[in-house]
Amino acid sequence: MNTVNSAFQEVLFSYTFDALMTSIHAESAYVAVSVGSAVPSADKPLSAIIITDDEASFVRAALSKAHTAMLTRLSAYLANQPAADEDVYAIQLFLPERRKAEYDTLIMKELQRAFVAYVLARWYEHKLPEVALQQQNIYEEAVANTMHNIFMLYGGMRRRDCYF
Repeated sequence: MNTVNSAFQEVLFSYTFDALMTSIHAESAYVAVSVGSAVPSADKPLSAIIITDDEASFVRAALSKAHTAMLTRLSAYLANQPAADEDVYAIQLFLPERRKAEYDTLIMKELQRAFVAYVLARWYEHKLPEVALQQQNIYEEAVANTMHNIFMLYGGMRRRDCYF
């Protein structure tokens, strides 16, 4: 963490491909179980809707797009981004120096949730459109929660008390 000035510091949130792939696999397996017997048939077995290591190239492409989309959405709070790496997805933010550590954990979990939901939304687009829509909503909610948490760290809006 580099201190920019006395009020803010750069905080790096990074996720490895392997950790994200594990979360994506687990979440897609959960979705497959929750969809249950409504989907499986001779042409669509349950295993066809679970993301495995065989789809690593698809997942890498989707994670790259998710990373770019999230950098765009969080642009107001971005610090200098580290060099791009194929196996690490990093987002560096300016956050107030005086904050509770729980906020960092909360932001980290929401960003991971956004990465996973974005990949799953792309994965289910043509397989299960209603699940894809749910995952897209989860992605949007995770990014909005991240932005809200960061905004709250900045102290929110201050309005004058005088209305006349």
